[in-house]
Amino acid sequence: MSYSYESKKDDPYDGYVIRSLTKPWRDMEDYLIMETKDMVINCVVDVGTGMKGAIAQHYYEDIQKITRGYVVDVWKIKEMPLIWKPLKIDALTLRDHFEPNSVDVVQAFGFMEHLLKDDGYRFIEIAETIAKKFVIYSAATCIHNILGKCGDDPDYKVKLDGNPYHRYNSVWQWDEFEALGYTS
Repeated sequence: MSYSYESKKDDPYDGYVIRSLTKPWRDMEDYLIMETKDMVINCVVDVGTGMKGAIAQHYYEDIQKITRGYVVDVWKIKEMPLIWKPLKIDALTLRDHFEPNSVDVVQAFGFMEHLLKDDGYRFIEIAETIAKKFVIYSAATCIHNILGKCGDDPDYKVKLDGNPYHRYNSVWQWDEFEALGYTS
């Protein structure tokens, strides 16, 4: 599958990096924008936010003009503008905090690998239940090391930042998500 985006005059998305999937794109933010640029988004849940902040925060605030965002983490959460409500909760309890189809987007980047595999599948089911428009997530295909390559120490991130939830508890392969109907 290949997507492309052509700039149009007076297009509010122009200036955001949206590239073909056959070419390198900057990061998950680019992909997220490409997939949601034609949607009206009012409410976003960013899971596993931690100290990095919400992915595509400025896009949601300045282009989509969301009315509410939620940043979810079980450990620490970066201070965010008031439009983003922090929820220091376990992601597997999201159903206790959100009704079915009550948010537009659930996103979780760099999060799934920190769950046990069964909990990862439970999270996907929960995200699909509370989101009415779009669910997007990423997961590590190997245990990374400090150089960003595959390594063998599932606790290397814990040792770096002290976050006990940064342990690699699972790795994921594309076909596992494709079997659930997701594209990669």
